[in-house]
Amino acid sequence: ARQESQREGRREGRREGRREGRREGLAAINKMNLKLSELGRTEDILKAARDPEFQEQLLKEFHL
Repeated sequence: ARQESQREGRREGRREGRREGRREGLAAINKMNLKLSELGRTEDILKAARDPEFQEQLLKEFHL
C-alpha cells in the first residue's frame, strides 16, 4: 500500500510538472507574439505558428 501511495504521488508530481511546463510555454509564446506584434512583425507570428524551428529561433531571439 505504501509503494502504491508513493507511485501515485510521483505520478501526480509529473502531471503537475507537465501542467506547469505548459503554462510557462504558453506564457513565453504569448509574450513573443505580443513583442512581434509591437514590432510590426505579424508575418513572423504566422510563420512561427507553422514552423516549430522558427518559433524556437524567435523564442531565443527574445530570450524567452
